[in-house]
Amino acid sequence: MARELEKQKGVRSAEPAMILPGADPSPVQVVSKKSATAKSSGDGKHAPCSQPIDWSLALTKVPEAWRLEPPGNGKKLGEGIVIGHPDTGYTRHPEIFATGQVLAAQGYDFEDDDANSTDPLKKGQKGHGTSTASVIMSPQGPQKAGKNLWIEGVAPAAELIPLRVSTSVVHLSFRKVAKAIRHAADEGCHVISMSLGGPIGYKYLRRAIDEAIGKGVVVLAAAGNVWPFVVYPARFPQVVAVAACDCRRKKWSKSASGEDVDITAPGHSVWVARASKKKPDPATVGRGSGTSYAVATTAGACALWIAFHGHRNLVNKYGASRIAAVFQNLLKTKGVTTPSGWDTENMGTGILDAEKLLGAKLPANAPKRLKPKSTRPLAEIAAYVPGADRKALPSVLREVFGVSGAALRRASDEIVFHLVTNPALRETVEKAARPHPKAAAAKKTGTSLRKRVQRENPRLRRNLSPSLRKNLQGK
Repeated sequence: MARELEKQKGVRSAEPAMILPGADPSPVQVVSKKSATAKSSGDGKHAPCSQPIDWSLALTKVPEAWRLEPPGNGKKLGEGIVIGHPDTGYTRHPEIFATGQVLAAQGYDFEDDDANSTDPLKKGQKGHGTSTASVIMSPQGPQKAGKNLWIEGVAPAAELIPLRVSTSVVHLSFRKVAKAIRHAADEGCHVISMSLGGPIGYKYLRRAIDEAIGKGVVVLAAAGNVWPFVVYPARFPQVVAVAACDCRRKKWSKSASGEDVDITAPGHSVWVARASKKKPDPATVGRGSGTSYAVATTAGACALWIAFHGHRNLVNKYGASRIAAVFQNLLKTKGVTTPSGWDTENMGTGILDAEKLLGAKLPANAPKRLKPKSTRPLAEIAAYVPGADRKALPSVLREVFGVSGAALRRASDEIVFHLVTNPALRETVEKAARPHPKAAAAKKTGTSLRKRVQRENPRLRRNLSPSLRKNLQGK
């Protein structure tokens, strides 16, 4: 339907508006039931090195960054910086709300379409927005009398605009997120931190991000949990994509990874504020895991960097639209520590080092704008089956769907949809295109492969568009 609409006179673009309810994806949603062996996220076992409540700050050299003296009229601790925060909303947890740094009056609830962005704590990932906000900007010291455990955010003097976009942080549709991004830019945010993601990158989402960057905003997003590839919006090249590590400087086992990751930050057993309706104390702290906290940590470091150099100074030096590119480049090249044996191909250039980031000399000129690595449809499809041989994949897809190369390119967005929502199909395609002798044999047995796909995926034919369904059924 979207393709037919795009043919109509006066239509600039049309995309399917899809909604998928759900929470942080379980392995069964991402891989087949046979392959699912662990829970998606959650704390799991806490390593002894995660016991100190400030371990993630220490690992990323945040206290050292706080002590650096800013040049000129720059400021410390993220003072004067406003962070847009599309998430599940906020609560009056003292670790984020006691000092007036949550600018609730400037927030919005895009889920209920009203001005109250409070998290109702009823369903989905309750309190997620409160937890990620605390990692970004919780003030220094305890905010409630008698508390011996408290959170200190990376940018403890920054302000935050809460934008409720969902009860979940997994999005198949980004309509509300795109609205929230535009709202944040219009409200004068300097940073947008998105501890959320989904498998499909829509053009309207990319446009909203580009508009925000054009206004001088730095946009950061989580690489994703459990997914075998980096999710959107983190996969857009102009967005800072953050994967997760643990307190031992090792990759968190459930962090998404891939060539789209820019850097890594703490994301396993990170101490966060927790909000609930439980009595006697609904406002507690605890350890949580996810790339949500890795990007929140990095967004806080971004706020420190902008305040340190002064947003107006950066605009005067580079122009508003180039600040994001300057930050992303400096972060990847100077603002990290790279452990020995680090997987730079899939986990970025290293682990965030806030002291190095703030101490790095600003470049004389802004780097060139980042462009997608490839806009070819088959390259886009290949990113969703990272275990496949990219040379073998096109022939396998042609055999599976019974289509020509041209038809495959025309229907690439539809094929991507089925690959990300049908784990059994993706696993079948990936196995058939693996770079080993069996892959070559699979190419020669297209009919049997197609029959196997039909047998293992009975819903696939019903959900395909008429043209692809006709091809898959065969003559």
